[in-house]
Amino acid sequence: MKRAPQIRLRTLFLIFICAAVGMTIGASPGPIPPDHNPFGIAAPPRTNWSDALLAAASTAMLIGLAHQAQLICRSRAVADSVDQPFTFAIWFAVVWRVLLAALLIVCLLAEMLIARQLVNLPPSNAHAVYKVFPQIVWLCCVLVVLSAAVMRWKAMPEVQRVGPLRFFAIWSVGFGLAAIIYTDLTLITFLVHTATAGINAHIPVHINRQGVFPNHRQEGFQTFWIAFAAVVGALVASASLVSLNAAPQTARRKQWARLAMFATGVAASGTYAIWYYGWEFHRISPDIASVEPASNWVEFMGGALILLILITAGACRLTQMRGKLTGSVNPLPAPTEIFFHESAIAIAVLFGFVGLHVVRVIQNSLEAPAFPFFAGSFGQTLLYVFRDVLNLIMLGVGILSAQLGWLRWRRRGELTDIRIASMNGKTFCLNWVALALLLGVGIPTAAAFAFVMWLGPWWLFG
Repeated sequence: MKRAPQIRLRTLFLIFICAAVGMTIGASPGPIPPDHNPFGIAAPPRTNWSDALLAAASTAMLIGLAHQAQLICRSRAVADSVDQPFTFAIWFAVVWRVLLAALLIVCLLAEMLIARQLVNLPPSNAHAVYKVFPQIVWLCCVLVVLSAAVMRWKAMPEVQRVGPLRFFAIWSVGFGLAAIIYTDLTLITFLVHTATAGINAHIPVHINRQGVFPNHRQEGFQTFWIAFAAVVGALVASASLVSLNAAPQTARRKQWARLAMFATGVAASGTYAIWYYGWEFHRISPDIASVEPASNWVEFMGGALILLILITAGACRLTQMRGKLTGSVNPLPAPTEIFFHESAIAIAVLFGFVGLHVVRVIQNSLEAPAFPFFAGSFGQTLLYVFRDVLNLIMLGVGILSAQLGWLRWRRRGELTDIRIASMNGKTFCLNWVALALLLGVGIPTAAAFAFVMWLGPWWLFG
């Protein structure tokens, strides 16, 4: 006779905590017009189930990260007796889990205060349908936790290396998606530029501004081609950095050649960014160039946090490409139970969160005839989905949740050790600085190219 499945009292307590946090953040007072609320009575709460499910899943991730950090900390005494790269890897595994858990707590508290209308974010002129902080930062943390969980449950005898071609292909896909997003975001800027250029063209010559709004066709589209060359330089620098880490045992002459290519690409993109924003932008569109950034300090802080997450994750992967990755690490204590954020109920909550977002996207597309979701070709439908940052992040959360759910189902009843990859601290720091330099010049270059692309030969031909 089979025994009925049992749920531990501690598990019920943790579920209650996650549900309480989720309902606290999801239940926010609804706005009431002042004419109908003369006495300032608070509106009855309305539940945002999407935020409630995400908050509950994030609370489960906090519990799971704390549990993992505790298990890894027990191996610090053992780490002193092994090689230095493994010692750094153990400390890194603890630190990133603690910092990510702290960032999740900050996002949860910020969302709770915003939902309860105790804190109001400063106004922004960016007119985005999402908030960089805490919404996008919060989702980026969720992506990192899910990625780590999926890698742990793949259960390979050795963590496989990602080949240089595959790694570069992943970065190229990311760059392509960024180009689509950037180009879509600069459409309104291009339309405003076209309007201001038309007004300037009809102003009498004796009061007209000279040396601005050039004819790009007469110049041979030099602004576009220079921007294109700067983007190619950034891609060459990315490929060189990947190659440096993917083949560390090659001849020293080839290593110096790749390092020179990286430095040349970064220098070329950085020089272009300085030249474009310092002089060229004011020449081709002086009115737009004179406008201050639409984002506020909270959005800049959120963007900086996202960059820190991306740079750290990228530096970790690049460093692991150089070292020999270990499989199940014997000195680490094996978990006696499934980590809470990898449990079936946590994965189901994430599925519900992504499902609600898909329903909302379809509902909004049906209510907005200007952007029909089901009208047009399949390519137009994909472009409608992929041009939005929030949809891309939700797609990533959905794919990783499905992958984790499949791995958990395939290996149901099993426990998986925490896998630590050997990492050299000096190499990690060098990769971190290199990625920071690359993104520091690559993002402004990509933003400039996204606007200049509208002025290129394909859009102004004929």
